[in-house]
Amino acid sequence: MFKISRLTLAIAAVGLSANVAANELTAAAITTESGIDFTPMVQARLAHNDNIASTSTNEESSWIFAVTPSLRALLQDGANVYSSTLSVASGTYFSSSDDNYLDFYADGKAKVELNQSNRFEAGVEYVSGHEDRGTGVSEGLGNLQDEPAEFDTWNLNAHYEYGAMSTPARVRVMAGYFDKEFTNYEALTSVRNFDKFSYGAAFYYDTQATTSVVAEIIREDIAYDLVDPTGKRDSLTTKYRVGMDWEATALTSGSFRIGYQDKNFDSAERKDFSGLTWEASVVYAPLSYSTFQLTTGRQAKDPNVEGDFVKETLHGVAWVHDWSELFSSTAAFNYSNEDYSGADRTDKTKTLSLAANYLLRTNIMLTAGTDLTRKSSTVQNIRFDKNVFYVGVQAGF
Repeated sequence: MFKISRLTLAIAAVGLSANVAANELTAAAITTESGIDFTPMVQARLAHNDNIASTSTNEESSWIFAVTPSLRALLQDGANVYSSTLSVASGTYFSSSDDNYLDFYADGKAKVELNQSNRFEAGVEYVSGHEDRGTGVSEGLGNLQDEPAEFDTWNLNAHYEYGAMSTPARVRVMAGYFDKEFTNYEALTSVRNFDKFSYGAAFYYDTQATTSVVAEIIREDIAYDLVDPTGKRDSLTTKYRVGMDWEATALTSGSFRIGYQDKNFDSAERKDFSGLTWEASVVYAPLSYSTFQLTTGRQAKDPNVEGDFVKETLHGVAWVHDWSELFSSTAAFNYSNEDYSGADRTDKTKTLSLAANYLLRTNIMLTAGTDLTRKSSTVQNIRFDKNVFYVGVQAGF
């Protein structure tokens, strides 16, 4: 199932998921005379969700059939790499056709080495997606909503780096732009349309062949299209962080950042945030066929519905084990604590994900699993329990 969710926190991108197996399938690429490799893929899944609107009462359940075909193009020109991905996701709810969705995703990326000391990366991403009922701007309102909220997003980012890889020091500057516009439920969503301009700089110093110490400053300027009835939400966020990146050693690889976040609102009616922020991800592989991943993070972010900001803390652990060349399993547990400023609300969410994967052929993988979610809150209608069970297949051509 093609899901769209965005967290500023990079830990969310790492995403501890029970859907990814260590013994991933291998899809044969179609090579053209121009040197571009095309790789078509398709993923299909049949799932049962016992709370499709994430509600605390009057839960609705449904079987869901989701299909996601995709096509990836890749061109390698010496040290330069160019890629693009197109994907369409269709979801059909057997007991609630109003929840059906059709999402679209497209991206383009370029990684260019100008010379030994100069390089840059750039990317653009477009999503025409949806938020399931009871999530995002409709959290706590799943029973009052007939169909998912739909949106379009654009995400552009680039960075330039100076410094030879053979020398210990490098400097990077980066910039990005993100825009989100909802396309239905205007009475609810119009005040949630926004754009964000981000920019920053980082200094890297290699202490060893595989280890870099990092110092960085990142700023995010968020502007909403309309003023919320509770007050203007435009803000400027700055993060000052230090940390370390290390590539795979005999046992571990990972990265961490820790520092200070300052979030200032344009409106004096909003409460500003200043405090500790961090994010970290560590992969530990005591055996070649068994891997553990630990993630943690903390930040202040904009809320979906109420309050000034949300102080969010995330922790996660996952275990991926290859029982044979064909069979693998994944177990993951994620915990989040969200403390709202400007609203009397605290949410705690626990998710347990279990999956088993079988490589039927080199280009066909079968999977089965479950995602069990328990969300508690000081606000009654935000609480919910959800159990999802699924079987699926992923194939490359």
